[in-house]
Amino acid sequence: MPLYYLNPLVSAIVFAFATLLIKRSLHDGAGATRAVFVTNTTFLVALLPLWWIYPSDYPTTLLWAPVVAGFTAFLGSVFQTIALKIGDASVATPLLGGKVIFVALFSTLILGNVLPTSWWLAAILSGLGVFFIGRKPGSKKNSDKLGLTLLLSLLSVCSFALMDILIAGWGEIFGFQRFVVVQQVVTFIFTAGLIPFFSAPLRAMPRKCWSWLLIGSILIVLQFYLLNWTISKYGDPTAMNIFYSSRGIWTVLLVWTIGPMLGNRESHHGWAVFAWRTIGAMLLMCAVFLVIFADVIPL
Repeated sequence: MPLYYLNPLVSAIVFAFATLLIKRSLHDGAGATRAVFVTNTTFLVALLPLWWIYPSDYPTTLLWAPVVAGFTAFLGSVFQTIALKIGDASVATPLLGGKVIFVALFSTLILGNVLPTSWWLAAILSGLGVFFIGRKPGSKKNSDKLGLTLLLSLLSVCSFALMDILIAGWGEIFGFQRFVVVQQVVTFIFTAGLIPFFSAPLRAMPRKCWSWLLIGSILIVLQFYLLNWTISKYGDPTAMNIFYSSRGIWTVLLVWTIGPMLGNRESHHGWAVFAWRTIGAMLLMCAVFLVIFADVIPL
């Protein structure tokens, strides 16, 4: 197994932890649109210096690629945050792992990649794992909103999958650092359009939610850069996302271990819910092993 496959695994763990922090900030009154604004502003502030740190020429004819990636990243962040707000973290986050199926599909349709049969099987297992993790989401309040959570998560994974394909296909050619800078500028421009929809100004956000939101946002940026730099450098967006889909496993584990310390009460849903989500996590792990041993599996 190539060592760079560890990068999406690390990104998955960091993302899972960041999700709990952002979920806590939403619980404390951050608001979905304001949370998206703060997170995407953090992206811009953190990544903008890369334009000067890594100066390079870039093909203007390919400027469309980071622009489209920026728009899809904006859509993905909005759908993801709203899904996280209305649903359990141990449901909404693992459902995002279904992105791998769309990455595999887009990789074939857009990039023309021919994927091994074992990778397609791994993608299907990831989707099944996501389905089981989404079973019996807990309280009646969240159950009533399961359909909306599923729809928002589906829209989010489609958006992020297309972003990954754009990075894999044109990130290295354009220059990865400048690609992500243009992408984040575009994302921020669209994010600024959310300001009129804030329930209240940023200064009105409760002080207690700021630390959770800022730390969570910084961690989201770090795992984003690590994951997408790896995709841009080495390709293999489908394999990368199969490993990255393990964030569903880490989210379930973190919810049931340190979740209560962060004010998360999903562990109170009971062992039946935990069993369904554990089955889903095991299916995701099977998908990861299929990719690891793709060369020796006779498929």
